Amino acid sequence: TLVASIELMEHILRATTSTTSSRTPISFLLVCRLLPLFVLSPCGGALSDSRDRIHSMIILNYLGALNLLSYLAAYYWSSIPLLYLATLLQASVAALNVPCREAVRPLLVTNAADLKKATMLGELAWSVMSAVGSALGGFILPVVGIPTCFVLDSVGYLCSAILLWQVKGDWNIATSTTTSSSLWKKFETMTTDGIRYTRESPFGPLIFLKASMALLYGASDVLNVSFSEEDHDNTEDA
Repeated sequence: TLVASIELMEHILRATTSTTSSRTPISFLLVCRLLPLFVLSPCGGALSDSRDRIHSMIILNYLGALNLLSYLAAYYWSSIPLLYLATLLQASVAALNVPCREAVRPLLVTNAADLKKATMLGELAWSVMSAVGSALGGFILPVVGIPTCFVLDSVGYLCSAILLWQVKGDWNIATSTTTSSSLWKKFETMTTDGIRYTRESPFGPLIFLKASMALLYGASDVLNVSFSEEDHDNTEDA
């Protein structure tokens, strides 16, 4: 949806304003996409420790599919605030889903040696999906249009939920003690424990470096848009 969201942003700007530069609005769009991953990840960890992880992922996938309505509303009403809202909602679903997905893997693969392989395959599949999906989005978008891209994304969420329904068993590790405490209490505990670990662990500088690289990653997307605009202008002049 990233490619479709950027294209929708440019479509709205062309339709509602006289400006041809979309760098600043896209910067805010990327903030909406990345900020929930930082803020809501502890909430996802609290969710995975207090509820059935598979069921939580199924519900989150359904919510991700329903977010299609927000994107379509932003498209048909040419509303940048609605596009920001839809991006925030989608990123929030992803931020809550990632801890559940990572936490269920050790329950599915109990052997230590196999768990290493499963982790490697999972990260490899995620990286390939991100790269191939973005590339395919660039080719598919001009053919099917912006709304259809959002519909295809919603179908992907539904397919994921259907596949997760096939995973049988009880994936709830919460005890009576952890169940009695609120999600907010778990969020507060996990956040303070994470900050303490980052401050005291020798891996703290590496964590800070990875967070800094995430900022550069977001900035590179804006630069790519800028380069594409300049290339488009040069092509028209030629």
